[in-house]
Amino acid sequence: MVSRPQKKFRIGEVSRMLGVSPSTLRYWESVIPLLSPMKTPGGQREYTEEDVRFLGRIAQLVRNEGRSLEGARELLMNGKGEQSAVLLWDLLTEVRKALQVMERNDNEIGA
Repeated sequence: MVSRPQKKFRIGEVSRMLGVSPSTLRYWESVIPLLSPMKTPGGQREYTEEDVRFLGRIAQLVRNEGRSLEGARELLMNGKGEQSAVLLWDLLTEVRKALQVMERNDNEIGA
């Protein structure tokens, strides 16, 4: 199976996309254990597209919905509330797309 390489983003890029400072992103990592970007051998953070979506959700909860970071963490970690249902739906949608790609690839190679 051939999969496309996932784009990686540096902390500065993510910071500009979300409109928060790099220090805010690092703080969010310390408070929300689900968020743990890979690091290069040189120690630079590399965020995946999934990480960026997750950070966007955190920003939405904190800025737009007025939740504290701790409240956002609890919501995301415990899977309670309507927002977690949306996150779960988004995850299931991504899994479904990945399975469809795998099925197409299998059909192309005759597996």
